[in-house]
Amino acid sequence: MKIKVFFFGYLSDLTGTNETVLEIAATDRLGDVVRRVKEHFPQLATMGNSVRFAINAEYGSEDLSLSEGDVLSFIPPVSGG
Repeated sequence: MKIKVFFFGYLSDLTGTNETVLEIAATDRLGDVVRRVKEHFPQLATMGNSVRFAINAEYGSEDLSLSEGDVLSFIPPVSGG
């Protein structure tokens, strides 16, 4: 099944894109998919642990199941002043 992946902030600079489509297995959980995205974009290894992940605009845990057409967002910490 396919999901769409969005990268926000500096993560889009690291990946060179702000979105991609990823083919995943029906049994994949959020943690599995995040690892696969990091394998596809090895430059994300520098992103640290402060990045949050949302499925369809709701934050999710690593054991969350995904469905066809879901949208996974990589959301870096907000900074500024």
